[in-house]
Amino acid sequence: MSIEEAITATSSLLVHPGITGSSGSAAAVIPVPLRQLSAGPSQSIPGSPTGFALNEDDALMGMVSPHGRNTPDSAQVAGHSVNSTVLDVRNDHCPEFKTEFHPCSKHPTLFQSAEEFGQQNLKYMAPDREPWRPFASEGDYIFATVTMEAGLSSTQVDSLLKLIHCIWKGTASVTLRNDAGLCTALDRVAAQLTPFSKFEIAVPYKGSDMTFPIHIHPLWDWALDLLQNPSLALHFIWDAEWVFKLDGETYECFYSEPWTGDCWWDIQVPKLASEERKTGYVNFKCVVWHKAFYKLLEKVAELSKVGYLHECYDNIRWWLFPVILILSADYEELCVMMLIRGMKCKFPCPFCLVPLEELWDLSKTYEMRKTKQHQEVLALYEQKKSAGKKKLKSLGLHPVKNIFWSVEHSEPEQAASFEPLHSLHSSLGGKHMHEELKIVVNELGCDFETCLEERYLQLETLIGLDVHTEATLGMIEDELLVFRGELKAYRSRIHHLHDTGLKDNWNFPKAHLWKHVTCDIRSKGAVRNYSAWPNEKMHSPLKDAYQDCSNGKDVAGQILCIDHHRFAIKLIQAHIDAENERITHFTDDEDNDEPFEGNTRLGAPQQPSTLSDVENTHWDDWAFEGFHQRLEIFLNACLPTYGYPLNTWIRLQGTDTVWEYRYLKVNYASVVDWKVAVNHIRCSPSFHGWPWYDCALIQLLETKTAFV
Repeated sequence: MSIEEAITATSSLLVHPGITGSSGSAAAVIPVPLRQLSAGPSQSIPGSPTGFALNEDDALMGMVSPHGRNTPDSAQVAGHSVNSTVLDVRNDHCPEFKTEFHPCSKHPTLFQSAEEFGQQNLKYMAPDREPWRPFASEGDYIFATVTMEAGLSSTQVDSLLKLIHCIWKGTASVTLRNDAGLCTALDRVAAQLTPFSKFEIAVPYKGSDMTFPIHIHPLWDWALDLLQNPSLALHFIWDAEWVFKLDGETYECFYSEPWTGDCWWDIQVPKLASEERKTGYVNFKCVVWHKAFYKLLEKVAELSKVGYLHECYDNIRWWLFPVILILSADYEELCVMMLIRGMKCKFPCPFCLVPLEELWDLSKTYEMRKTKQHQEVLALYEQKKSAGKKKLKSLGLHPVKNIFWSVEHSEPEQAASFEPLHSLHSSLGGKHMHEELKIVVNELGCDFETCLEERYLQLETLIGLDVHTEATLGMIEDELLVFRGELKAYRSRIHHLHDTGLKDNWNFPKAHLWKHVTCDIRSKGAVRNYSAWPNEKMHSPLKDAYQDCSNGKDVAGQILCIDHHRFAIKLIQAHIDAENERITHFTDDEDNDEPFEGNTRLGAPQQPSTLSDVENTHWDDWAFEGFHQRLEIFLNACLPTYGYPLNTWIRLQGTDTVWEYRYLKVNYASVVDWKVAVNHIRCSPSFHGWPWYDCALIQLLETKTAFV
């Protein structure tokens, strides 16, 4: 192209590099005036969308004037090399950007339009047909990207890869094509369960109604879902039971499940029916909670009076009378349920009328709270507020109707339960006492620490048993008196510890709630029945749904829909697991719960070894010193004891062969609940790089050992 031809050209069509080559995109047509161009071969600059081409060195180094910044001999106009001394300054459209290169580069000054500046010409890049390397394939790269963005665990990754390989082999199929199809499938599954319902409740406060939206699973509909679940059908208990175990010559009653407690026995019915911290604001919050909770109990309250005839999964028809047997909650939550004013009121215990100043003394017993008492005082308040308010305050109660009163045979004072998660080591012994205990132990020495640990572990272990008899309950009550005595001694001792900041006031509710644990066990069975542990931190999946799956607007409905889908998936998985367990039960000959001869079964056999090989392999382990001689003595002593009489002494040689087994299945009678239990004991010298032994041989006495 000659200079004259270039000068006569008025413009050039430019395609914006950001859209060049993109599918379905329109090219941006931008006029670029070209006035004077340097003579010579046709040239362009990498990144320029024009048709000029540079040589290889220019593509790498750019262009610059060899005479420096101020006296360039030539320049680039609109991305082209020009003689700067003859640049037509009369042009009304001068390039917007000018780039000067270091003199050593010997490249002329570069002039560029706004569309060219900072752009790269991708056609000069070397082609890469496999940009996903070092991944073996593009599919592997895409899979890795998805797993990293989703934050999948190793178990989830393995499950997905297993599914992909099954699809590839033709042993599984996936018909879903997109997220919409997945949502439709989840909705079909979730239709098997009671969906969330949204309600609004209005509560008057300071002359106006405050409206609150709530989302609920109605308790009764949820209960019917459980009754229709085939996996649970065989586990429902319909009648109260008193269970006994023969103890010598008499039968002793014991408590384990809720239906073995006195409370269920007492309420079983016949099959046919007959602003923060301000008093006003606290009362308002209690009203809101109870009105909202009534939406959960609405059907339960109605049917508790008239009953409900229901045909369960097993085709048996039952008259159902719902009751509230157990309320499981931390103290602060229990105060709202029981309408107690809290830990600073005159009678802060949800169970009894112990005065605030006597909470520490577990040796004293006080009148239990009753629903009738609360109802009578509330009726007085409604008739004459001044007198009723005074009486309510004296009992530590709020002037609010308890919604649990609407359910027959369900006194909240009886349903309220000792909650071990927030009353034992993780709360009273951990959060509330740990720092103080460290100070006390440091001051009083190791002997005190040992005594403290023994007493505390003894009490916690007794409370945590899965089965209780009157004997174990008596032991708990005795230990509580010991604890009371130690607490009294502790309070007197800390007066002698100066500048420690230790408190001697133990009049707070959680120090007193232990007083009621034995009553709860007699009424509702073992404390595991009303532990909050199964539901602890259940808000975490909802938080994850909000962060990962919602758009941040009107989130309640979105996260509850996701939670409902998750629960439906868990239900399907439970059915799958139950069927797999059933199949395994009848097909797995190596490890099932079918009775077998004796009470033990060996598994995981290793390669046979001679006795000499065993000793040589473990030459540095003193336990194997003289192994075959000691084994010989053991066999000759024990076989007759186990019913295998010997006529002659067994002689073992180093060439005799032994087989090592690393799995032992044991059926035994549990001394905890007197049921047949199964233990699976495994051992391995290297399990993920570490020894793993599920058992130990303990030398109790010089002549007595125990295998645990």
